[in-house]
Amino acid sequence: MFMQDWITAHNRHLDPDPHGWHVYSKTRTKTFPVAGDRVLFYEVEPPFEGREGFGEKALVCASTIIGRGFEALEKPIGSYKYVIRCAKPPQRGRSVPFAEVQQIIPWYWHPAGFRRLKEGEYAKLAGAMKIKL
Repeated sequence: MFMQDWITAHNRHLDPDPHGWHVYSKTRTKTFPVAGDRVLFYEVEPPFEGREGFGEKALVCASTIIGRGFEALEKPIGSYKYVIRCAKPPQRGRSVPFAEVQQIIPWYWHPAGFRRLKEGEYAKLAGAMKIKL
């Protein structure tokens, strides 16, 4: 199996943060990130169900998947019932606003859930964030 790259939408994280920077899902999908895959986190502006506050509306951090697949959340977060664990702490860089993200990946017009990135897109986005590959 080869490594894949992903982008996922996230709510603003509170301090202290009861929820980590992981990939969350409402359902178990057929295609999903696995251990070793890289993931970029896009912080949405309006909060998802069960969360508070407004996010940056920008790409804010990156991590690597360490989980082996979907785990049921002990306590669902709104309608999110599953988690795929990521390494801690996430790698932070420059926040990349939505308009700039769209210049790099024009198909990302509605940030929600998690989606696989095409070859080369992770490197371009990580470069915009000024983080190490």
